Order: sequence, then structure tokens, then C-alpha cells
Amino acid sequence: MKDARGIVGLSAALLLHCVCPVWSADRYVAAGNPGEADGANWETAFPTIQQALDVAGSNDVIHVKGGVYALTSELVCGASFIRIEGGHEGVGTPGSNNPALWPTWIEPAEGASTRLMRLAAVTNVTLRQLGFHGGQTDADTRGGALLVTDAVDLRLDGCRIVSNLAFHVSAQLAHGGGLYATNSS
Repeated sequence: MKDARGIVGLSAALLLHCVCPVWSADRYVAAGNPGEADGANWETAFPTIQQALDVAGSNDVIHVKGGVYALTSELVCGASFIRIEGGHEGVGTPGSNNPALWPTWIEPAEGASTRLMRLAAVTNVTLRQLGFHGGQTDADTRGGALLVTDAVDLRLDGCRIVSNLAFHVSAQLAHGGGLYATNSS
């Protein structure tokens, strides 16, 4: 009987290790941070979300301080097994998180016309407590705020997708002003 319990215990431990993600690194983003930017904490936070996406590895969490993140070009996410979480105060490790007090909005910079985010060929990505506002696309007629292609297990948790637009100047059909997903689950 002891041998069977040992095998069951080992099997359960291996299952938890394989099924439950272990978050690897915390990355920090604070709009307009003027200091040295390595993303390791709020004091050295990346000033842009794209900088954090560029270095994100499997199982990383990107903590985004509340504020407006104005884009001149779309964010591109190609990393799998990551979580991008807005609504942070920007103090502590990672500190308080309350999107009602510290909302995080991603929108085009003044005068810019751009889709807000493209997620391509990703697995197990979570977007949490982020707002997407005012994105638009006119050349590629899909997904004014978010374009998702070939993604598996994408989660939107507490996100707001508001007043985005997909259109084409030659009046062709456009799809998904807020979100367009293809070949994804």
C-alpha cells in the first residue's frame, strides 16, 4: 500500500507541475518613465508596453501602471504563456491593483491612426484589466483594437474595448472594430 500512495503522490505532483503555470519574471511598465529602463521594478519600469513585450519570456507577468499609453504603431505580441495586467498603482512589488482607481488605457497617440494590438501565433496569453480605446485600421480591414491570428487559449479578463473602428477607404467590408479573431480559440 505504501508504494501505491507514493506513486499517486508523485503523479499528482507531476500533474500540478505540468498544468499550473509558474510565473517566471515580473516586468513593469509605467508610461513616460524617464529613468533607466530594465523593467525589473516600478523605479526602472519600461516606458512602453512594447518594450516589455519585446523582452517577455514564457510565464512572465507584465504589470502596467494605470495611465494612458498612446501608440503611434500597434503593439505586437508574439510571446506565449504571458499575462499583461493593467490597473496598478505603480508602487510596491507588484503593489496595489485597482483598475477603478488606476485605469490603464491603450489608445492611438494624438493624430495617429493605428490598430492597438496584434497577437499572432500565441498560446495561453491573458490580457487583464486593460482598456482599448480609439483604435482603427483602414489598410488591413480587420480588428481596430485587437487582431488575433492563430492563437490558442487567449483570455480577456476585465478588459474594456470601447469606440474602435475597422474600415476600408474603398468601402470594402471591414470586420471587427473592437476584436477580430481568426483561426483562434
